[in-house]
Amino acid sequence: MNIKDWINLSHGLELKKNDKTNNRGNENGILFLVEAFLLMYLKGQLNQEHINIFTQIVSNLEAYSSETSQVRGLYDRGAKESLNPNKLDIRLISHDNLTSISSFAAKFNLTQVSDIAKHALLNQFRFDNAQPNNERFFFKKDGKWNTSLQIHPRDVFFWLYIGGFSAISILMWPIFLITQIVACSSPKEETSGKLLVFVRLESTYRKSWLLRLTRWICYKKLKNMYGKNWINEIMKIYFTNPDHPCRILSEGIEL
Repeated sequence: MNIKDWINLSHGLELKKNDKTNNRGNENGILFLVEAFLLMYLKGQLNQEHINIFTQIVSNLEAYSSETSQVRGLYDRGAKESLNPNKLDIRLISHDNLTSISSFAAKFNLTQVSDIAKHALLNQFRFDNAQPNNERFFFKKDGKWNTSLQIHPRDVFFWLYIGGFSAISILMWPIFLITQIVACSSPKEETSGKLLVFVRLESTYRKSWLLRLTRWICYKKLKNMYGKNWINEIMKIYFTNPDHPCRILSEGIEL
């Protein structure tokens, strides 16, 4: 398996092989890319070239405040989407993708981890890639109210804690711990939250004893639910394509 056959430089890892169009095949390409790269790291297969690919894609995803200026710490779901003149057609960056960028950057000491934390603090946790120059708290789309706020205490703790602002966020760690345990306690067929737990904790657990404790508790629950090969069992449920890199790379891994 050649991981590059599954990578789209416009947004990340695809759900099917050789999807090289500029139209993203899924909305969580950077999340899937980080999952695959973490699995490669666990198998001793990750190298500097892969880290460079991550950096290139994330750089492509930086939101534009104008046609020539990008905003550090603010990202599109697909490259250059923020340049769309119809701002209501732009889908806001999700906390899943922000978490993935922040996590992988933290593991390899890349600047994006602090970029996200700084953007959050400077913009009251608004991540509005549709209107970077005038980030909105609330707005209407298709007659419904929406918000660019990413203010969940779980994310407030995690992004700031690993982004260099631990003194501000430390009191929120118990909430973070509880949310991770809840995610790992969801029914067996529900896997998306568990994969995010894997991304957060596998990337950062060496950063502090708080994260190591969280990882130990969560992984124990996952092992009790799925068995010693729990990461592969979860990947097989989430990714229906048997040839997907995340399924193949997770085979034989015990955490």
